[in-house]
Amino acid sequence: MSGPLLRVRSINELEGEFRGTTMSGGSFDYACYKAMQFADELRNKLQEQGKDPSGEGWPNPTWPTDVACKLAEIAAFADYVGALMKEAEWLYSGDTGEDTFMCRVHDLESTRGVLRRRSPLTQDAILDMAEGCTLEFHSLLAFARAVERAHGIGA
Repeated sequence: MSGPLLRVRSINELEGEFRGTTMSGGSFDYACYKAMQFADELRNKLQEQGKDPSGEGWPNPTWPTDVACKLAEIAAFADYVGALMKEAEWLYSGDTGEDTFMCRVHDLESTRGVLRRRSPLTQDAILDMAEGCTLEFHSLLAFARAVERAHGIGA
């Protein structure tokens, strides 16, 4: 095995991360946590590319770089959407007010805005977008170009 697997968080664990010791949300049956769990599971599958977990000769698929990077982007986007969903759920449940909701959504949008940008990316943005990609590259430049191609960015 080439590294530790990411642990998939259960719905109950995800709920606990956000609500602490008091019950919050619930107006949409905690749907936000399903999106976050999907993101965890997708990242785990990306880490397991080409491996045969059962040992029965049925390895997991290995995706081309552009596909793996797009899958990593989808996982990041699912986390982003889950966080937005949580804010909507808490607003409807009366756990936050309108001002807090707008402030938190603005913060989420400003920190996750790289998903909507269609211009050259910074090194940090590339690494954030490629979280979950386990493919090896000979240089950061080759890696950056692959991520930009996967996002339709560049010349």
